Amino acid sequence: YRQIQPGLLGRAPVRSDGSFAARVPADTPLLWAAYDAEGRRLVEERFWNAVRPSQTLTCSGCHAPHDGRLGRTTNEALAAPTDLSGRDPTSLIPADPLARGHLVEWRVDQPHEVDPEGLPVRELFGVDGEARSDADAVEGQVTFRVGVCVFVDDPRLFTREALTALTELRVDAGDESAALVAALVAEGLPARVGDAPLPAGDDRTTERCTALVPFVVPVGTERVLRFEARDRAAREVRNTLRLRAESLIPLPAEEREDPNYDTERATLVQGGCDPID
Repeated sequence: YRQIQPGLLGRAPVRSDGSFAARVPADTPLLWAAYDAEGRRLVEERFWNAVRPSQTLTCSGCHAPHDGRLGRTTNEALAAPTDLSGRDPTSLIPADPLARGHLVEWRVDQPHEVDPEGLPVRELFGVDGEARSDADAVEGQVTFRVGVCVFVDDPRLFTREALTALTELRVDAGDESAALVAALVAEGLPARVGDAPLPAGDDRTTERCTALVPFVVPVGTERVLRFEARDRAAREVRNTLRLRAESLIPLPAEEREDPNYDTERATLVQGGCDPID
C-alpha cells in the first residue's frame, strides 16, 4: 500500500454568487477545495469525482434541498468556466505557489513528488538504471533532463501577474550552464551565465519552452540549479531545482530466492499486491 498525494491541476475563481466552475479532463479522478484570499484552505471535497466526455456535473450545495426552495438558484461561473483541460502542467515546476509574477518555471520529463498543496517540489530524485528517472544507460550516474519555460500562465498558482518583456535571465547550472543559456538564447531570451555579455532579447511575452538539457549527477551526490529573471517592471523571479542521484538497493539474497520475487523490478510481491515501481 502506498498513499498517493494528488497533484494540483489548477484553480478556478469563486464568483459573486458563490459559484465556481471549471472545464476539466474527462475520466480523471478529481478532488476540489475552497481557499480564502490568503491562500488558506477552508473546506475540501473528501470523495473522488469524475466526469465523462461532454458531461456537466453540478451541485447546488452538499446539504441544501434539491427542489429549488432553498440552496443555490444561480450559477454565474457555469456561463464562463475556467478551462483546466487544455494542458498537463505536471511537467512544470514553479518557484512558489503564493508568489506574484512567477511565470518562469523549470520543465522536466521525469517523475517528481508533490507537496501537501499538490504542487511539485523543487527536487528531483533519480535512481541509477531506472528508465523513468534516469535518461542514460551508464552505471554510477543519473542523467536528468531539464529545461526552462517562460511566460507560463500556470493555472495552479494562487496569484498570477503577467511579466513584461524580460531584461535578463541569469543561470547557475554548473558545467551545463552554457548549454541551458544557449537553449534560452535560441528562444530569443536575454540569458547569460555570471557576468558574461548579455545578448539582446525580443519583446514577446508568449509562452516559450527551451529544449531539455541533460544534467549528469553521480550516484550519491546532488546538484542545485538556479535561475534569476528580471523584467522591465523590475520584478524578479528566482527558482532553484535540486537534483539527487541514488542507486537501486537490491533485496537480500534470501528474499530474492522467494518465488514471489520479481527479478525484473527488483521487488518482492506479497499478499497478492502488484509490485510498486
